[in-house]
Amino acid sequence: IHKDNDNQVDQLAFVRSRLFDMFIGDWGRHEDQWRWAETEEGKTTLYKPIPRDRDQAYTLFDGFLLKKIISFAGAKHLQNFDSTIKDVIKFNFPGRNMDFHLTNQVTVAQWVEIAKDLQLRLTDKIIDEAVLQLPPEVYPISGPSIAAKLKSRRNVLMQEGMRLYNYLSR
Repeated sequence: IHKDNDNQVDQLAFVRSRLFDMFIGDWGRHEDQWRWAETEEGKTTLYKPIPRDRDQAYTLFDGFLLKKIISFAGAKHLQNFDSTIKDVIKFNFPGRNMDFHLTNQVTVAQWVEIAKDLQLRLTDKIIDEAVLQLPPEVYPISGPSIAAKLKSRRNVLMQEGMRLYNYLSR
């Protein structure tokens, strides 16, 4: 994208992906966590984001010693998957470079529209059906809790998305 002005990133799709990252609690969204689908639109080459390596979704940092190590290391982005995001700016720290460069053309109205659309599409039924696909050994232990947290996170997605938008736009 730096070599030719005709090369562009689908920033709306990138914002949608980043909001979804926040929804599922995937804080590990650095540069190597993405692949790009290249499409031609006239003389423009459009790169559409493809998130990969969802290894941080639903993360739970458990135990006194681990919490102390995370705090001592200054790794505030390592947040537990909970009903809300403790600090949306720190949560998104690993993806900050991409966020600053790949969301700079998206308006606040577009962020709001994307967040609202995700909230409408991520219904209780969709969430419950998705969580039921956890391994049968895992579902009884974590499934209902994950579903409840996802529903809560969906409900605050607009608010948290606007916090990230305001930070990035400053």
